[in-house]
Amino acid sequence: MALPTLTGKEWTFLLLTLFQLLACNATYALFAPFFPIVAVDYGITQNGVAFLFSSFAATQFLTSIIAGPLATRFGRRVVLGVGVALISVGAVAFGLAPDMAPAGTILVTLLALARMVQGTGAALASVCMDAILADAFPKNRGFVLSLAGSCGGLAWAIGPPLGGKLFVLGGFRLPFLCAGALPPLVNVLMVPFFPESAKTPSAKSPKASDSADRSSKIDCSQVRELAAVPLLWLIPLCTQLSQGCKWSTFDIGIALWVTDEFGFSISEASTCFSVVSLAWCFGAPIMGSISDRFASSRLVFVIFGLVVVG
Repeated sequence: MALPTLTGKEWTFLLLTLFQLLACNATYALFAPFFPIVAVDYGITQNGVAFLFSSFAATQFLTSIIAGPLATRFGRRVVLGVGVALISVGAVAFGLAPDMAPAGTILVTLLALARMVQGTGAALASVCMDAILADAFPKNRGFVLSLAGSCGGLAWAIGPPLGGKLFVLGGFRLPFLCAGALPPLVNVLMVPFFPESAKTPSAKSPKASDSADRSSKIDCSQVRELAAVPLLWLIPLCTQLSQGCKWSTFDIGIALWVTDEFGFSISEASTCFSVVSLAWCFGAPIMGSISDRFASSRLVFVIFGLVVVG
């Protein structure tokens, strides 16, 4: 497939945004290979570890519902900046929490709050970046969004091994301090290249306001139409729930299993995440092309994928 024709500024913004997606997703993932193993040293049970993983996901889910309206109200660039700041603050707070609280319930509470801050930031940032890319490249929307999806998979291939290496080199704090510094820096580099569509919408134009009202009504109509056809939302919902349950179990359990059963070091355990994530990163575009070619068989591909994951 030929690359799209973009200006130098557009290519720069696209690459920076993709790198930001990579940096943010790696920040969420870097603690997966070592935290379940060292949690016992801080008086945290495996139930506590599961709670810390789920607190991020639950907060991200709830915040995603309001992220779109917030981006429309205040502008995507502003909301993206807030999201990136929260991701950074949450990462640094998570890394420093063991030095600020005694082991046990108080520490778990602080860590959960840090993960919830990260989850809030993740929802704001991911929704804004996807929307910015979709609007900035309307003629190449499929191309840029497929790249964005691949960056998410690549982040889970890079983040855990990097987190494991940093943990071995500098202890618990180092991975989080490094991860907290990168997303804000990338966001600063993005500022000169933001397209107009990412900036705060003007509230002065009645025409623009009327257009926004009409758009809102259309969206409501689409939601009603979607709700009237259960298969259109039941299949994606069941697919995402089943995948989420599978991968959340993998994230929490794989590092413990390979260290206990095979004597893997933390660095070696972290590579287990890379194998799966790279397979997803490179497999997703291939399966996307196949599903486009055999559009009438997409449900078959979904069922096949669920069987393979199971």
